[in-house]
Amino acid sequence: MPQFVAPVLAPAPLLPCCTLCACQDVRKVSNIFAQGAWRANSSTTFSSVGYVQNVGYTDSFGVGHVDTRGMSQLAAVLAPPARPRPRSSSIWVLGLLALAVSPCAAAPFLSVLGSGSGDASNAAGDAAAQAPAGLAVVGVLIVLAALAAFIWSLTATSRRNAQLAPENAEYEGQWNYLMDIWEGCYYCPKCDSVIEPRSGVTAPSVQFQQMMASFRKI
Repeated sequence: MPQFVAPVLAPAPLLPCCTLCACQDVRKVSNIFAQGAWRANSSTTFSSVGYVQNVGYTDSFGVGHVDTRGMSQLAAVLAPPARPRPRSSSIWVLGLLALAVSPCAAAPFLSVLGSGSGDASNAAGDAAAQAPAGLAVVGVLIVLAALAAFIWSLTATSRRNAQLAPENAEYEGQWNYLMDIWEGCYYCPKCDSVIEPRSGVTAPSVQFQQMMASFRKI
């Protein structure tokens, strides 16, 4: 389907009849969607009586709740454009994972502090005492490196989200634009077509979503 650019949006004009077949039974697409989407709630209660040995007869009560949603086929075809999901960075998750794992990685090095033994009055004892301290330094460095990685990930996430902000704003603006067009569309049941009165664009109902996607904001 070709690309269309709707005129500058103003309040959509009332459409007295279909521009294709002159049928006067045209309805707004938004109203058809609202009436075609339905939701039903049902609740049931039950009770029973039972006998428990050494206790006697007991009563039990319960409540069941069912929430059902549905949509007519026409309402599904004429559904509004889906709202875009804002893009965001998840680099911070990697930093958080590194920070969470760092205690486990450093634990073997830090645990040797309590296991060192030896007589500090001779050279052999001094070497034995210094070895656990050296390993403990490795453990501390692991934790500090993980903390630094986490701080870096927060900074990188903030920087990336700032880069994505204009793109998200553009997507949101395009969606708002399409919603304005959708609110102004009409459906003709006689020729099964959809009319956008401000631009004069028409399409069969089965191609309504393609028609909506073809509009681009100026």
